[in-house]
Amino acid sequence: MKKFWTLLKLDFKALLMNSNMGGRRNKRRAATGLGALILICAVMLYISGIYSFMFAQVLSPVGGLDIMLMLMATLGAVMMFVFTVFSAQGVVFGGKDKDLIFSLPVNAFTVMLSRVFAVYLENLVIGLFLAVPAGIAYLVYGGAGGVGFLLMFLVGMAFLALLPTLLSLIVGFVISLISSRMPKKKLINNILYFVALALLMVFAFSLNAQMTGITQNQEGIRLALQQYVFPVALMQQAACNADLLALLVLIAISVLPFVALVYLFSRCYKKVITGLGSHQLRRDYKLREVAAGSAFGALLKKEFARYTGSSIYLMNTAFGIVLMLGGGIYCLFASGQISDMIAQIGLDTQVIFPMVLAVILFMVSTCCTTDVSISLEGKTLWILKEAPIDPMELFKAKILLNLLVAVPGTALSALLIGLAFHFTAVQILMLILLPALFSVLVAVFGLMVNLYLPKLDGTSDAIIVKQSMSAFIGIFGPMLLAIGLGLLYAFALSAVMPFESFYTICCGVLALAIAALWGWMRKRGVKLFLALN
Repeated sequence: MKKFWTLLKLDFKALLMNSNMGGRRNKRRAATGLGALILICAVMLYISGIYSFMFAQVLSPVGGLDIMLMLMATLGAVMMFVFTVFSAQGVVFGGKDKDLIFSLPVNAFTVMLSRVFAVYLENLVIGLFLAVPAGIAYLVYGGAGGVGFLLMFLVGMAFLALLPTLLSLIVGFVISLISSRMPKKKLINNILYFVALALLMVFAFSLNAQMTGITQNQEGIRLALQQYVFPVALMQQAACNADLLALLVLIAISVLPFVALVYLFSRCYKKVITGLGSHQLRRDYKLREVAAGSAFGALLKKEFARYTGSSIYLMNTAFGIVLMLGGGIYCLFASGQISDMIAQIGLDTQVIFPMVLAVILFMVSTCCTTDVSISLEGKTLWILKEAPIDPMELFKAKILLNLLVAVPGTALSALLIGLAFHFTAVQILMLILLPALFSVLVAVFGLMVNLYLPKLDGTSDAIIVKQSMSAFIGIFGPMLLAIGLGLLYAFALSAVMPFESFYTICCGVLALAIAALWGWMRKRGVKLFLALN
């Protein structure tokens, strides 16, 4: 047990704060990691607060507050699963310290349990911050139970968080097991994650279609939630009715499978880890002439290999683009329904077009590969610094990779959405041009943030990609800018300025911002890079 708590302390500290070493620099990095977690929790509180009070306002008059609790608990479980499904493999089955850990006198079950439990603790924090606004909304709108209800609700959510953790572990284990037996491990790994993402998107779209008319079909929704997500129903029953038996059943169906599966997976844990770290040698080598390439081409090739070689890096940065592509395909096939809905609402394309553009900009802001690209160099950064290359060439390669990921997918999505909404050719071009400029700004801004807030000693890609302050600022900074531009036009400028003029001003401002950041990159950015160690 002592070994377990020691490993758990190290894993959780690495997951959140990146370092357990003393010193001023490491304390600063620990603070940035903890700050990222605090900001994530603040976002969770905001999202949960909006949806909780919205559902409570709609469902309270028809006696459906219990449905609101189950919906928010289900939403919380889904968000916990999405948040950890792509990091479970990196934290549990990856990590740069696996050779050191397995050299210690600790069995595989203890190692695996400590790492899975560290992921669970992260889920627990997110789940509790999602649960608190739902519980408050329940009490504000007349729910019974008072403090006792809130306590039971939080305890139920704490054990409920074990299930999305367990599900993410199963997905990560299956993908790791399959890819460890394949010659092209990274390729197979990424394909499997994209398949999982596609299935998740199909489920989300189908669920969204079924949730329409919630007040008219509340009994059907209540029965569906009780049938298909019965752990959530047990949590609701325990909290609303002070049902201790329901709580004990929830604890049993959460804890027992969790421990059992961790034990089962630990039996072949070392085998999977070893398989993922092995390499298959080719036997068909042939001597042929090798042509020398440019330094920039080599750097771009290196960035592409690093990007496609890390599932957590690829999936977290490409998720928004893939989701937007899925949405574009869905809109194209449902164009008839969209036209009918627009006609019923009475809106024209002049009103809908700015809204669609704002959504595209929002999704583009989620695709930033540069905000962790320096951090991912890790302990090999010195090789790039000592190599006879201009740092600006490295910066260009990292930025170009970001654009190759974001721009083609965004342009195709804009085309599909434009055809679905029957936009003009000029409007479709506008949907492509401004997001392309915004993609450049996102890439340059992300690199600047990562130069200021590098995280070079992360034990896994999951920690760097998901828990670093630079990753958080690199995404939410442009996201807030996209939201701000939309609100500025909608509430301040729409009455005095045509949208085409506002669009032109935005393009000019983005171009100037890109030029200013590029000038900063050539001077201050290079100095910061050379000073990194």
